[in-house]
Amino acid sequence: MKTLVCLVMVSVSTVPAAAQGQVNVNNRGLPTAQVVRNFVGMPLVGTNFVAQIVYGANAGSLTATLGDVMPFRVAPTAYPGTWNPGSAGIRTLTGFVAGNTVSMRVNVWDSTVFSSRSAASAALSAGHYWTITQAGSSAVFSYTVGTAGDPRSLNIMDFTGFSLTSLPSDPEPTTIALSVVGIAALLWSRRK
Repeated sequence: MKTLVCLVMVSVSTVPAAAQGQVNVNNRGLPTAQVVRNFVGMPLVGTNFVAQIVYGANAGSLTATLGDVMPFRVAPTAYPGTWNPGSAGIRTLTGFVAGNTVSMRVNVWDSTVFSSRSAASAALSAGHYWTITQAGSSAVFSYTVGTAGDPRSLNIMDFTGFSLTSLPSDPEPTTIALSVVGIAALLWSRRK
């Protein structure tokens, strides 16, 4: 009898640990208002752009990342403005179970310019970068954790599309140096 009670206790205590919530991170197939656009309003394409979803219990705790970054699709594509999660479209939400509400945000950046979302965020905050590029983040949205028995319940339906910000380009140091030399040459030639 003691063995049976111990076995039941161990089984019950391991079920919540194994039962993690899931989400379909794919924005393909959602309404066209839920795509990511470049800074001029065209749906984003190009594998140099990547998306990463962060999540937490509320907007102030978005610290967990939802798996690897996801590149956008190559042009021409029937699904511009959408990222490609590959075979890992259904991802696990650690610490959340079906029925829980999770806060999420999608971050997008040019991976050939920025090594991470943090680097892109710092450039956005500073308002400039040495090359013209784009980065951005969606508004925080809610997701109620669905169940595997109802695949549609796993979609990120409350995600709203957004446009990236074009970071203004500061002149390259060589451009500044050439400008200074040109101005100096003009001033020197006027003196003669």
